[in-house]
Amino acid sequence: MAKRLEVAWTGLGEFEKALEDLPKHLIEEANGILLKSAQDAKAAIAAAYPLGPGNKRKGIAPGGLKRGLVLRPARGRTFAGAVLRQRAPHGSIYENGTEVRENKAGQNRGFSKPHPTFWPIANAHLDAAIRAVVDRLYAHGAAEVTGDIAA
Repeated sequence: MAKRLEVAWTGLGEFEKALEDLPKHLIEEANGILLKSAQDAKAAIAAAYPLGPGNKRKGIAPGGLKRGLVLRPARGRTFAGAVLRQRAPHGSIYENGTEVRENKAGQNRGFSKPHPTFWPIANAHLDAAIRAVVDRLYAHGAAEVTGDIAA
């Protein structure tokens, strides 16, 4: 006579519900880490920027580089993170510098040296945030974490 094997699952419905909720929970946790990191990066970049003279004649207040930093949280249920941008009109000139240039009349206006501030600070905070998210994934039981954040 053949033996009959039987497996009974108890709590399968609760297990399936937990699996469905797991990604939401992980996204919320990752989003908290990434948003905090972006806020810290914004504060560190603003602290590193010079105040600048502004332009009273044109009504431009000092601190345009700091005011140009804009932080926007990611949108959507399945996205985590934030976007940090430098929106000041002269932000690129400050960060990247310029070559020797002339005005329309041919007068030399010289060059501006680069002052790399945004990317080095932002990348350091992003790297730390990625490490923190990966650590949390391992804490939730991930055996291996691979991939590219830019993908």
